Amino acid sequence: MAWLEYQRRFLAKKTALHNLSAPQQQEICSSAQKPALTRRIPTLNEPATILDMLGHPTIGGPTQPRTLAVIGLSDNPARPSHSVSAYMQQHGYRILPINPAIPEGSTLLGEPVFPSLAALSVQPDVVNVFRLPRFVPAIVDEMIALGLKNLWVQLGIVDPEAAARAEQAGIRVIMDRCILIEHAHLTR
Repeated sequence: MAWLEYQRRFLAKKTALHNLSAPQQQEICSSAQKPALTRRIPTLNEPATILDMLGHPTIGGPTQPRTLAVIGLSDNPARPSHSVSAYMQQHGYRILPINPAIPEGSTLLGEPVFPSLAALSVQPDVVNVFRLPRFVPAIVDEMIALGLKNLWVQLGIVDPEAAARAEQAGIRVIMDRCILIEHAHLTR
């Protein structure tokens, strides 16, 4: 229920902004103070990076197929990690579930569940994180060790220090953004 309420509020705000004239939108956007996260890491959440990580999506699916390793994918369909991953899978993305709390040999969304990034048999194009901020530094460490290059940290999850360390190691970072919302925005 909380996820649906979030989506309703997000769409209401987005609609309100789009109903303004271009000069009004520009005034609001330019007068708003940028969040501390954006000021500290200037390359974070670049539109071109979002587009590339999503594989240049179209209405029919990504033009460049993508594999998403989803850390924290829940087996509960009511959880955002499950519904967002199901949406992405329905739009042509391969999902690799990562959740050490789910027994080995189980499947989620038709794919085998892995306990960690290191246990994957293929290298994902994007690591999509649905974990609390305190887990993000260890995920960045694992990505650095494995040479993974794209980190997407879901909406509401922020760790500026981990993001800065990831970018210093050559990992592109999208943080505090919902992959479903970004995908839906690009394919409408």
